[in-house]
Amino acid sequence: MYRLSWPCATFFAGIGLSLLIKVEIIHDDQANVYVATSPDLKGLVVEAETLDELARRMG
Repeated sequence: MYRLSWPCATFFAGIGLSLLIKVEIIHDDQANVYVATSPDLKGLVVEAETLDELARRMG
């Protein structure tokens, strides 16, 4: 797999190579939610009360 943030990722995706997207998940204790962000997808912020719900929202 090839990281989305690496050079030429768009080219490799265009020829059918799978891309790997790094997602970081934290638990916000104050809000009691899980928050997912990604350095590869600028602006991605998803939050949910459970990890299963988080996965569904990202899927």
